[in-house]
Amino acid sequence: MKKYLALLLCAALLTSALPMAALGADDLPESPSAISASEEQETQEPPLLTSEGESSLPEEPESSSLPEETPPGEEEQPPTDQEPPSQEETPSPEEPPVEEEPVDPSQPLFPLQTANHTAFISGSGDQVRPGDGLRRSEAAKILYLLLEDPVTPGGNHFSDVPAGAWYATYVNALTEMGILEGYGEDQAEFRPDKTITRAEFVTMLSRLYPLQTGDVSFTDVDGDSWAYEAIANAVVRGWASGYPDGSFRPGNPITRAEAIKLINKVLGRKADQHTIDAQGKFLLYTDLAYNHWAYYEIMEASVPHAHTVSETGVETWGAYTLPTTEHAPGPLLVDGELYYVDNSRHLVRSAKVGLLQFNSAGRYTTGNPTLDAKLTAIIRRQVDPRQSLYTNLNRLYWYVINNYSYLPQSHVAQGSTGWEPTYALNILNRGRGNCYSYAALFSYLAQKLGYQAKAVSGMATVQGSSHWAYGFWDDHGWVEIALNGTTYVCDPQMRDGHAAAWGYNWDLFMKPYGHSVAHYRVNGVVLG
Repeated sequence: MKKYLALLLCAALLTSALPMAALGADDLPESPSAISASEEQETQEPPLLTSEGESSLPEEPESSSLPEETPPGEEEQPPTDQEPPSQEETPSPEEPPVEEEPVDPSQPLFPLQTANHTAFISGSGDQVRPGDGLRRSEAAKILYLLLEDPVTPGGNHFSDVPAGAWYATYVNALTEMGILEGYGEDQAEFRPDKTITRAEFVTMLSRLYPLQTGDVSFTDVDGDSWAYEAIANAVVRGWASGYPDGSFRPGNPITRAEAIKLINKVLGRKADQHTIDAQGKFLLYTDLAYNHWAYYEIMEASVPHAHTVSETGVETWGAYTLPTTEHAPGPLLVDGELYYVDNSRHLVRSAKVGLLQFNSAGRYTTGNPTLDAKLTAIIRRQVDPRQSLYTNLNRLYWYVINNYSYLPQSHVAQGSTGWEPTYALNILNRGRGNCYSYAALFSYLAQKLGYQAKAVSGMATVQGSSHWAYGFWDDHGWVEIALNGTTYVCDPQMRDGHAAAWGYNWDLFMKPYGHSVAHYRVNGVVLG
């Protein structure tokens, strides 16, 4: 390029040195602006090069005042170590950032069963065990069933959760959803039979919702506790409030009643006490008293029901379905207390079943609380739940014979009633009594097992005894039991006070009238 410029400079000098005629306008060449770069390249002859690639013309000294030019037909390229001029570049458009929708802290992270108030507990053996601890496997089942769309687990995550265990699906699904965790550095153990602590259970529930921070002032929850944030979340949301003494007791096993109350709060469920009370309260569990602090919470969790919620948050029940018992119709003895299951498989209450009276709590009663308590204590000591009712009836028959003795007392009128509680309490308190006392006590114990038993006052005679002339009738008390259309007689005092004393081995247990050595009549009417 420099050589090319030098040639042009020489030509200019030569021209200026020669005399020229004046040029007119017609002598000027056409403007080159209409020539394209390629055409300009063809009209101008490039400098000649020698075989060594140098110009054949003399070389002109370099001059810094003359800029280099880009040969025609080529675009000027910027230096590689400098950015192109900003005015000549238009930055490429970028995708706008995707803004994530803000998380609503009032909405769960996983859809929950809140629209339909189904039952999420059912008890076992018609008991709910409100004061017992909740096992980790049970907690997993409850939470799993509260989810509208739980994941299908892809595998087993714990060494102590067998693939075929009843809780395996619940545990593995909740683990994959991040709701459950195991124990140990590698979290390889779940410990399904371990009772879950209050801190563990609150942490599980807290993972269902976005975390809300807050301060808690429990005396036993430090700020650096692993469960602090979860407990704070539960407190901020109004799920948990701790104990009156200011503690939370995070390491204590959570009771089943406490767990049920927490779940109701998480789901926004609250029992309709008015509807429940209008029905005289529901009797679903034999171990749940109506005055238990969590009674209504447990009813909310146990009874499927339609519902509406007012603007002020008050829940009103619509149609509901009372769960049926697990036991078949008939007497049900639970921890010394007798209940009765009717044909619709509900527990009887405030009603009679034959001779058996049941109170509002569904328990058998004599009408005398003191006598009821004494009978319950005997049943708990003497009855073996592994044995049949009939076997236990025989055990109670011999209990009365072997543990009480005869004491002469006043007689009662034949065929009369109402004397039974007094005579039963008399023999229980003194350890001694006459035939009416024996009959009253055994009749109540038989009723306590569910038998249609009653004490009878009348007269008796014995056949085949030299000590008692047959046909000689004497005032006496005994027990009748109606079973399967037949009336049977049990006579503990005659077996104890007469047969044993005279050396006889009379069988006076569950014998139909006329089928034993003893014969009976009431107001002149011979029975059997």
